[in-house]
Amino acid sequence: MKRNILALLAVAVLLLAGLGVWFARTPAISSPGHTPPPPPVAAAEAPPAEILGLTIGDPVDEARQRLDPLREPVVYTPDAKETSGRRIYWKLRETEFDWIMVWGNAEGKITRLRGYFRPDQTKPFHEIGDLRTAASVTSQMAKWNLRRTGGPYYRLIAQGTEHQAQTVYMFSLEQPGEQPQRRAQESEEED
Repeated sequence: MKRNILALLAVAVLLLAGLGVWFARTPAISSPGHTPPPPPVAAAEAPPAEILGLTIGDPVDEARQRLDPLREPVVYTPDAKETSGRRIYWKLRETEFDWIMVWGNAEGKITRLRGYFRPDQTKPFHEIGDLRTAASVTSQMAKWNLRRTGGPYYRLIAQGTEHQAQTVYMFSLEQPGEQPQRRAQESEEED
């Protein structure tokens, strides 16, 4: 009887091992149109994202130098936020972007940046960033958490339809007064 029990246990172990191999080879079931999220990648490993050469942490004055010559001659009166450099809007000509808006902080650094592609210039999400490093990807949005080398952490979001971006949006993830070195130390401690 003891031999029969041992034989049955051996058969059960072999069956379970066989099922484990079978499940490992079977593709995961997912809903149609759903792209499974890629494995997470540390923010410091991703290349910096730019909109017309600008990114989070750049001086607002640099945005003015780059974008003022590309501005469409439009007659409008800038509001107080624009004259102070806290938010600036450019309707553009001769670029892939129809318009760009930049927000700055009290130190004159870019904290938010949004660009709207011209309808005939939309871009696939994979041309905006490496989808393998994205925090999340759907057919309507791709989101990356990035860090500028020696600079702030920020989020890049591409939004549109059918994996084609109509807008690109970046914003700082740094808290006002927070030092990048402190944030880097905290993330190392969490690992």
